[in-house]
Amino acid sequence: MAELKPCPFCGSRWVQVRWIGFRNAKPSGFTPGLYAECTDCFAMKGPYSEKEDAEYAWNRRDDNERPVKIGHYVTDEMGDSSCSECGEKYLDITKRFCPECGAELRRNEK
Repeated sequence: MAELKPCPFCGSRWVQVRWIGFRNAKPSGFTPGLYAECTDCFAMKGPYSEKEDAEYAWNRRDDNERPVKIGHYVTDEMGDSSCSECGEKYLDITKRFCPECGAELRRNEK
């Protein structure tokens, strides 16, 4: 069993590999299988059929540093928030990073 690296998006060490089965996967649009997941920002990598494959994929990083995308919360008329970079619905404004695209999300200053 490989030690999982911290989350590349939020830096959390609370990372796990877990099975998302048919009961939980289909309603949420996931394909059943093993996923590596950050339990703080909910970034995920998967699905995989073997735990070692999920661990390897999570721990794999680019050798070059990538520039950090900076986005902001876009709030619609219903009060729902989404990411300005990818449009992902992002209802939890306490998180700093978009779980879909990894953009650092900032609040709009008025």
